[in-house]
Amino acid sequence: MYSGDISTPAGEDFYLSQVQQTAGSMSAWLKFLGVLSIVSGALSVLSIVGIIFAWIPIWMGVLLFQAGDRARQTALGNDASQLLSMMQKLRLYFVISGIVTIVVLTFSVLAIVFMSAFVDQFSTRLQEMMMQY
Repeated sequence: MYSGDISTPAGEDFYLSQVQQTAGSMSAWLKFLGVLSIVSGALSVLSIVGIIFAWIPIWMGVLLFQAGDRARQTALGNDASQLLSMMQKLRLYFVISGIVTIVVLTFSVLAIVFMSAFVDQFSTRLQEMMMQY
């Protein structure tokens, strides 16, 4: 294992080569998940609600596919700009994913609150109706 200081030129070369190898090995998975996300977004267009939100998984899939392509280009050469571009695509993917997760959780909590209020009202009305008969 390498124990040198990263600030030395030899340390930078070692870590850059490790990052390039890692990027190359994740390229296929990024592209695969990107294609799956694009296909799921395209399939969601078939539903009424899906038409409104289908662009989100398609956009996220495109970002993953682009990140996979940048990862492959990073592994093939010494161009650090491709590595930076890959990281920017992944950062945007995770930001979108986080925002979507927060929105879904918020709507889920609201739905639970409204459903519990509805069930409470429904059971109260049902009991009143049962008492009349």
